[in-house]
Amino acid sequence: MHIITKDTPSNWITFNAPHTGQYLIYVEAKTKGGQSATYNIGWNVTTKEERINKIISKASSYGGQKGGQPFINWYGSDPVGWCTIFVTYVFNESGMGDLVPMTHLLQTYYNYFQSKGQLYSPRSTPQVGDIAIFDWPNLPWPIGPGHTTIVDYVGADGTVRTISGNTGDYVSYYYTNYKDPNKAYGLVGFGRPDY
Repeated sequence: MHIITKDTPSNWITFNAPHTGQYLIYVEAKTKGGQSATYNIGWNVTTKEERINKIISKASSYGGQKGGQPFINWYGSDPVGWCTIFVTYVFNESGMGDLVPMTHLLQTYYNYFQSKGQLYSPRSTPQVGDIAIFDWPNLPWPIGPGHTTIVDYVGADGTVRTISGNTGDYVSYYYTNYKDPNKAYGLVGFGRPDY
């Protein structure tokens, strides 16, 4: 047993976990009148890489699924496309829904990451776990429809493989190349969640 702190008037205590793993935190709270209450908090401490791997694993588990279910049912509406709903669903189901906006609009993703300083240029090197945002050039940004995907591989030659909902109405891989403008069809940036 490790005592984090004793007898503090604060409602907040910072616990710096010495390593990853599961923790059971026992709390005893006392009122000014001397009454006390106790409770336990379970906490799982993971690394950034473990959290990213969880997202990739969850997204990959839906590979080949057709038609947008259960994603559209979970979201509660049936918009024209479901790629952004898929990304939102994956983060929510992985316990990281607070890292992305709850939306079906890829423009909301773009604006969200831009406002947080987490949006990177389409020519910058993406990272596994990034969210690639595309605009189809036939209708100029930010009006036109586009695509939102989760980066799961970045090659030295610039090849980026992503896991995508609603590619031909399936969950499947989608490929681009951030180093080659001719192959980076509609790529407008990479959102980097704060894992």
